[in-house]
Amino acid sequence: MSTFPKNLAISLKYLIYLCICLIVILYTPEAASAGQHCGAENDWRSHLVPDYWPPRPVRHIKSLDSKLLKPVGFYNACKRHDDCYDTYGRSRSSCDKKFYKDMKKQCQKVYDAFWDLPQRKACEGAAYGYYQAVVKNGRPAYLSAQKSAAPQINADDKLQTVKK
Repeated sequence: MSTFPKNLAISLKYLIYLCICLIVILYTPEAASAGQHCGAENDWRSHLVPDYWPPRPVRHIKSLDSKLLKPVGFYNACKRHDDCYDTYGRSRSSCDKKFYKDMKKQCQKVYDAFWDLPQRKACEGAAYGYYQAVVKNGRPAYLSAQKSAAPQINADDKLQTVKK
């Protein structure tokens, strides 16, 4: 009988899933679903951020428990995150937290069975990675979006408002 702790074995399983995803993303970026909304707009690194987890090549690798990994679409969460940044006056923090919540909800929807727990946790780990990326690197995109979304008021409009 093995004395290997069960929690450690599960943690190692998640780590292996995430490592496979990173290897595929970093070494075969053209094979990943290029980011339509996931990833910074007009940035060469956008092709490194797939709209699906796991990236397409990994889906065909059997997981450790002999089940195929099911694709989880992050596209809509990324689109809603972009839309949130584009909404004038929305706080960056609330947009980023909603983004993470949306991705976790998608992981839970796809991996809803009890036996899908390892895959769901790996998916949620990927979602957390996306979240950390926007927390650490999303400021320029947020500021640009807020600037574009700001209401345009010219001097004449201000004068007319004051005279009324």
